[in-house]
Amino acid sequence: MKRITFGIDSPKDLLVKLKFDAARFESEIKPYDVFNFFITASVLYEWITKHYLDSEFVTNLATAVKNNKGLEIPSIASSWIADTKCIPNDAQDYRLDIVNILNACWYTANASKHYHWYKSNPVKSVEEEPQINDFYQYFFTSVEPSLYLEINEQYYNLSQIKGIAIQFYSGLIEHLDNE
Repeated sequence: MKRITFGIDSPKDLLVKLKFDAARFESEIKPYDVFNFFITASVLYEWITKHYLDSEFVTNLATAVKNNKGLEIPSIASSWIADTKCIPNDAQDYRLDIVNILNACWYTANASKHYHWYKSNPVKSVEEEPQINDFYQYFFTSVEPSLYLEINEQYYNLSQIKGIAIQFYSGLIEHLDNE
């Protein structure tokens, strides 16, 4: 059977779709747009791991995401987050936020697709306001109006999620294409 792609053939093409999806909730948060963003971000990760299968970087990335340990990603990934307004605590290594966001997108997309949150899911809540439970969250959690997702005791709003995801994926694909 011939492969059907709708004009989206590569991770680079899917990154363009991710940016399109993210731009849809710049001014107003609509559930369909958020759903599409999380699904696209999740699928982009899968496509990257398959398209760049022979890359050592991708192998390390997959291990880091699976183990939920950002510091297993090569350190160059931190340099891809140039606009640090999306980082809740810019004093910590950005790779921790990258892994949080990749996992948040994957788990949220799966829960949305299958209508079920797994108990092992590190995403603990999706809320319209963050619940500040400790001093760390008090100092490093945005409180602007948005939709918030809590993963590994860190709250991210949609602006932060899209900022981290788009910058990381853009840098990653450029890096992998030049390997």
